[in-house]
Amino acid sequence: MRYVLGTTSIFMLSLGASLDPALAKSKRETAALLEAKVMLSDAISVAQKEIAGAKPVDADLVTTKDGKVIYSIELVKNDAHNLHKVSVDMQNGSVIEVTQKNVAAKDLKRVKAVDQAKVTMVEAIALADKRFPGGIIAAAEAKPRGGQVVYVVDIEQNGLHVVHVDPDSGRVLSAARKLDD
Repeated sequence: MRYVLGTTSIFMLSLGASLDPALAKSKRETAALLEAKVMLSDAISVAQKEIAGAKPVDADLVTTKDGKVIYSIELVKNDAHNLHKVSVDMQNGSVIEVTQKNVAAKDLKRVKAVDQAKVTMVEAIALADKRFPGGIIAAAEAKPRGGQVVYVVDIEQNGLHVVHVDPDSGRVLSAARKLDD
Protein backbone atom coordinates (compact mmCIF):
# COMPACT_ATOMS: atom_id res chain seq x y z
CA MET A 1 0.00 0.00 0.00
CA ARG A 2 1.38 3.46 -0.93
CA TYR A 3 1.32 6.12 1.76
CA VAL A 4 0.36 9.76 1.28
CA LEU A 5 3.00 11.25 3.55
CA GLY A 6 5.93 9.90 1.62
CA THR A 7 9.12 11.76 0.82
CA THR A 8 7.46 14.02 -1.75
CA SER A 9 4.71 15.20 0.61
CA ILE A 10 7.15 15.78 3.47
CA PHE A 11 9.38 17.73 1.07
CA MET A 12 6.38 19.84 -0.03
CA LEU A 13 5.45 20.53 3.59
CA SER A 14 9.04 21.43 4.50
CA LEU A 15 8.96 24.07 1.76
CA GLY A 16 5.84 25.55 3.32
CA ALA A 17 3.46 24.02 0.81
CA SER A 18 -0.05 23.44 2.01
CA LEU A 19 -3.24 22.13 0.57
CA ASP A 20 -5.50 24.61 -1.14
CA PRO A 21 -8.48 25.32 1.16
CA ALA A 22 -10.79 24.71 -1.80
CA LEU A 23 -9.49 21.16 -1.92
CA ALA A 24 -11.54 19.87 0.98
CA LYS A 25 -14.84 20.91 2.43
CA SER A 26 -13.33 21.95 5.75
CA LYS A 27 -10.04 22.65 7.47
CA ARG A 28 -10.51 19.35 9.28
CA GLU A 29 -10.67 17.46 5.98
CA THR A 30 -7.64 19.33 4.64
CA ALA A 31 -5.64 18.41 7.75
CA ALA A 32 -6.84 14.79 7.57
CA LEU A 33 -5.74 14.52 3.93
CA LEU A 34 -2.27 15.77 4.83
CA GLU A 35 -2.02 13.26 7.68
CA ALA A 36 -3.54 10.31 5.81
CA LYS A 37 -1.45 7.19 5.46
CA VAL A 38 -3.73 5.62 2.85
CA MET A 39 -4.06 7.20 -0.58
CA LEU A 40 -7.44 7.60 -2.26
CA SER A 41 -6.57 5.09 -5.00
CA ASP A 42 -5.70 2.53 -2.31
CA ALA A 43 -9.02 3.22 -0.56
CA ILE A 44 -10.79 2.58 -3.87
CA SER A 45 -8.97 -0.76 -4.17
CA VAL A 46 -10.06 -1.67 -0.63
CA ALA A 47 -13.67 -0.82 -1.52
CA GLN A 48 -13.47 -2.89 -4.70
CA LYS A 49 -12.22 -5.88 -2.73
CA GLU A 50 -15.16 -5.45 -0.35
CA ILE A 51 -17.65 -5.31 -3.25
CA ALA A 52 -16.00 -7.66 -5.75
CA GLY A 53 -16.56 -6.71 -9.38
CA ALA A 54 -17.86 -3.22 -8.55
CA LYS A 55 -16.70 -0.03 -10.28
CA PRO A 56 -16.23 3.28 -8.43
CA VAL A 57 -18.46 6.20 -9.38
CA ASP A 58 -17.41 8.69 -6.68
CA ALA A 59 -14.52 8.81 -4.22
CA ASP A 60 -14.24 11.64 -1.74
CA LEU A 61 -13.55 12.74 1.82
CA VAL A 62 -16.42 12.98 4.28
CA THR A 63 -16.67 13.91 7.92
CA THR A 64 -18.66 11.50 10.07
CA LYS A 65 -21.12 12.57 12.75
CA ASP A 66 -18.43 12.04 15.38
CA GLY A 67 -16.01 14.33 13.50
CA LYS A 68 -13.71 11.69 11.98
CA VAL A 69 -12.65 12.27 8.37
CA ILE A 70 -12.83 9.17 6.18
CA TYR A 71 -12.89 8.19 2.53
CA SER A 72 -16.32 7.52 1.06
CA ILE A 73 -16.32 5.36 -2.06
CA GLU A 74 -19.52 4.83 -4.06
CA LEU A 75 -19.51 1.84 -6.40
CA VAL A 76 -21.86 0.32 -8.96
CA LYS A 77 -22.21 -3.41 -9.49
CA ASN A 78 -24.71 -5.08 -11.83
CA ASP A 79 -27.60 -2.69 -11.12
CA ALA A 80 -27.18 0.97 -12.14
CA HIS A 81 -30.10 1.89 -9.89
CA ASN A 82 -28.22 0.92 -6.70
CA LEU A 83 -24.89 2.09 -5.33
CA HIS A 84 -22.74 0.46 -2.68
CA LYS A 85 -21.12 3.00 -0.37
CA VAL A 86 -17.94 1.83 1.34
CA SER A 87 -16.38 3.95 4.09
CA VAL A 88 -12.62 3.46 4.44
CA ASP A 89 -10.31 4.60 7.25
CA MET A 90 -7.66 7.05 5.98
CA GLN A 91 -5.03 5.84 8.46
CA ASN A 92 -5.14 2.06 8.17
CA GLY A 93 -7.28 1.30 5.10
CA SER A 94 -9.85 -0.74 7.01
CA VAL A 95 -13.48 -0.84 5.95
CA ILE A 96 -15.59 1.06 8.47
CA GLU A 97 -19.04 0.53 6.97
CA VAL A 98 -20.80 -0.71 3.86
CA THR A 99 -24.25 0.56 2.90
CA GLN A 100 -26.45 0.69 -0.18
CA LYS A 101 -28.46 3.54 -1.61
CA ASN A 102 -30.71 4.15 -4.57
CA VAL A 103 -29.37 6.20 -7.44
CA ALA A 104 -31.20 9.47 -8.00
CA ALA A 105 -32.69 9.82 -11.49
CA LYS A 106 -30.36 12.74 -12.25
CA ASP A 107 -27.31 10.53 -11.55
CA LEU A 108 -28.38 7.50 -13.56
CA LYS A 109 -26.53 8.52 -16.75
CA ARG A 110 -23.17 8.85 -15.01
CA VAL A 111 -23.60 5.59 -13.10
CA LYS A 112 -24.46 3.72 -16.31
CA ALA A 113 -21.47 5.32 -18.07
CA VAL A 114 -19.08 4.11 -15.35
CA ASP A 115 -20.61 0.64 -15.44
CA GLN A 116 -19.85 0.46 -19.18
CA ALA A 117 -16.51 2.36 -19.15
CA LYS A 118 -13.36 0.78 -20.56
CA VAL A 119 -11.11 2.88 -18.28
CA THR A 120 -11.37 2.57 -14.50
CA MET A 121 -11.37 5.41 -12.03
CA VAL A 122 -8.06 4.16 -10.62
CA GLU A 123 -6.56 4.37 -14.14
CA ALA A 124 -7.94 7.92 -14.47
CA ILE A 125 -6.30 8.80 -11.14
CA ALA A 126 -2.98 7.38 -12.41
CA LEU A 127 -3.26 9.57 -15.52
CA ALA A 128 -3.90 12.64 -13.35
CA ASP A 129 -0.94 11.70 -11.19
CA LYS A 130 1.27 11.58 -14.32
CA ARG A 131 0.19 15.13 -15.20
CA PHE A 132 0.97 16.39 -11.69
CA PRO A 133 3.58 14.00 -10.24
CA GLY A 134 3.90 14.07 -6.47
CA GLY A 135 0.50 15.69 -6.03
CA ILE A 136 -2.08 14.49 -3.53
CA ILE A 137 -5.29 13.08 -5.01
CA ALA A 138 -8.22 14.52 -3.07
CA ALA A 139 -11.26 13.29 -4.97
CA ALA A 140 -12.39 11.56 -8.13
CA GLU A 141 -15.82 11.12 -9.62
CA ALA A 142 -17.73 10.51 -12.81
CA LYS A 143 -19.50 13.71 -13.87
CA PRO A 144 -21.47 14.90 -16.88
CA ARG A 145 -19.45 17.44 -18.87
CA GLY A 146 -20.41 18.81 -22.26
CA GLY A 147 -22.96 16.10 -22.99
CA GLN A 148 -20.72 13.20 -22.00
CA VAL A 149 -19.64 11.62 -18.75
CA VAL A 150 -15.98 12.08 -17.76
CA TYR A 151 -13.84 11.23 -14.78
CA VAL A 152 -12.98 14.37 -12.83
CA VAL A 153 -9.89 14.02 -10.63
CA ASP A 154 -8.96 16.72 -8.11
CA ILE A 155 -5.24 16.81 -7.34
CA GLU A 156 -3.35 19.17 -5.09
CA GLN A 157 0.07 20.26 -6.21
CA ASN A 158 0.90 23.87 -5.38
CA GLY A 159 -2.79 24.64 -5.79
CA LEU A 160 -5.79 22.58 -6.78
CA HIS A 161 -5.80 21.10 -10.29
CA VAL A 162 -8.65 19.35 -12.04
CA VAL A 163 -8.04 16.66 -14.63
CA HIS A 164 -10.81 15.39 -16.93
CA VAL A 165 -10.35 11.89 -18.37
CA ASP A 166 -12.49 10.17 -21.00
CA PRO A 167 -13.77 6.89 -19.45
CA ASP A 168 -13.84 5.12 -22.81
CA SER A 169 -10.47 6.07 -24.34
CA GLY A 170 -8.43 7.08 -21.29
CA ARG A 171 -7.50 10.30 -23.05
CA VAL A 172 -6.88 13.31 -20.81
CA LEU A 173 -9.40 15.87 -22.05
CA SER A 174 -8.14 18.74 -19.92
CA ALA A 175 -5.81 19.43 -17.03
CA ALA A 176 -5.84 22.84 -15.45
CA ARG A 177 -5.49 24.71 -12.21
CA LYS A 178 -8.85 25.31 -10.59
CA LEU A 179 -9.52 28.97 -10.08
CA ASP A 180 -11.42 30.24 -7.07
CA ASP A 181 -15.17 30.35 -7.65
